[in-house]
Amino acid sequence: MAAAAPSSVFKLENFIGGNFVPCHRYIDSFEPATGKILLQIPDSGSLEVDAAVAAASKAFIQWSSMSIERRAEYLLKVADILEEQLEEFAVAESRDQGKPVWLARNLDIPRAVKNFRHYASTTPHILGTSKELTESNTLCYTTRSPIGVAGLISPWNLPLYLLTFKIAPALICGNTVVAKPSEMTSLTAYKLCKVFKDAGSTVTGRAIAQATAPYFKKLSLEMGGKNAAILFTDCDLQAAYKCLIRSSFINQGEVCLCTSRIFVQKDIYDIFVGDPNEEDSFLGALNSLPHLEKVRGYVKLALQEGGTIHCGETVDQLNLKEENKQVFYAPYSNNRSKGQYKMYARGDIWSCNLHYSF
Repeated sequence: MAAAAPSSVFKLENFIGGNFVPCHRYIDSFEPATGKILLQIPDSGSLEVDAAVAAASKAFIQWSSMSIERRAEYLLKVADILEEQLEEFAVAESRDQGKPVWLARNLDIPRAVKNFRHYASTTPHILGTSKELTESNTLCYTTRSPIGVAGLISPWNLPLYLLTFKIAPALICGNTVVAKPSEMTSLTAYKLCKVFKDAGSTVTGRAIAQATAPYFKKLSLEMGGKNAAILFTDCDLQAAYKCLIRSSFINQGEVCLCTSRIFVQKDIYDIFVGDPNEEDSFLGALNSLPHLEKVRGYVKLALQEGGTIHCGETVDQLNLKEENKQVFYAPYSNNRSKGQYKMYARGDIWSCNLHYSF
């Protein structure tokens, strides 16, 4: 049972109608690298969700009637402020999600900035289509109109990056949003609300900065995939090692695009499963203790199904501080030449890699 949060732990607030609003109930959010309580987030219910939807619906009237050029100007201002605070956001993302600071600094936060700039710069130039039908002396054309309030949900592996990937196109097209980041990684979403508020100090800005707060009512879903790499006898193995280590284990392997299966031609299979001798480690902590236990459970299942571990837990030891030993997991790889693993029918088992011969 988790210890009670100390009174000094920071409490996030919901962001509704351009204002930060406290919640009547909170839950703990843990720092993956230490397992300690980092902050508390609102345990929002139907009242908070209804309030957010009502505020977003009200703001939609003004925001959707605004010219796309003015909406683009606002998003570009958000991007500028976010870029100015890049280091602060990178450190926050690392502490909240578990990834290395360098990765958040070079990938997550810059891509969030680019999301706002890309949609603000390109969307205003997407024109409608028209066609003249001379036979009937008519003109057919298309128009694009805002839909209303968008319900968004974002995962915990790339928290700010994927949240902005959904918010930016929704806003530039004239919609307002009620967004629900993961309950395990809500810190940068909260900080983004502050950026919205800073960028929208006018009445217009307050109207559009609606709801990127930690709601727990799911509004949309994102599904992952099981991605394969194929190695043939004429490949450059040293180049393949470098590429596969990155594609398999970047961001602790917690990316839907990460390589999770490797098919190796038989003539080079025995060579491939040798030690790639990568000198530098770039892994952070897995996002949460429950996810760590899930990974361990499926590794155990793989062994029961006849797999052979080549690296990772039970084979390698991590040289870590005592406080980190429960939340880090070594890169894991196992092989099997025939059959299938139940674990690889799942789309949410990250940080593991399976290779086959063919």
